[in-house]
Amino acid sequence: MDTTQLLMIGMAVLGFLLIMQATRRNWRKSQGRGERPARERYDELQRSASASRDLEQVMLELDQLARQVHGKLDTRFAKLEAVIRDADERIDRLSRLVREARGRQSLDVIIDDEALVEAAGTVLEAKSTLSVQETFTPRGQQQREVIYKLSDEGLDPIAIAQQVSRTTGEVELILSLRKALHAGVATVPAG
Repeated sequence: MDTTQLLMIGMAVLGFLLIMQATRRNWRKSQGRGERPARERYDELQRSASASRDLEQVMLELDQLARQVHGKLDTRFAKLEAVIRDADERIDRLSRLVREARGRQSLDVIIDDEALVEAAGTVLEAKSTLSVQETFTPRGQQQREVIYKLSDEGLDPIAIAQQVSRTTGEVELILSLRKALHAGVATVPAG
């Protein structure tokens, strides 16, 4: 055999291999159109499962963190409410002591939130005290009229309290009692 024949046989074998490979490729395409090898699919499923586990773990950690933050907020909110109640009580005591130091005789009327809701439909954030004796005198009547007028002009209780030198709680109480009187819920003795 000479080199030409060897070269021809080699070319024939190479051609045969190329035809076989093309046929095999076409057969795979017709069998599983776009399917990847099993190893690739297995690896992808493992990555997906791993990502899912990681996501579940992160969700659990976030849930625990949210519960801890919620618990801390509840605790601080309860402490804040206790501090506010204590401050309200101290303010009431201080107001009483100031009036006693000024030598005014007064009768403190404490109206809690529920009584205000029933009587006037208004909820005050803290207990309010009011000097009844002072409010129902002719001078007190004049101040009530001024408070009513300022309220009718659209001023809020804080601004009214500053103008008439009363506490905001007293102004809110006077306005609430006015609403109650107009509604026929409560009666106030005339001075």
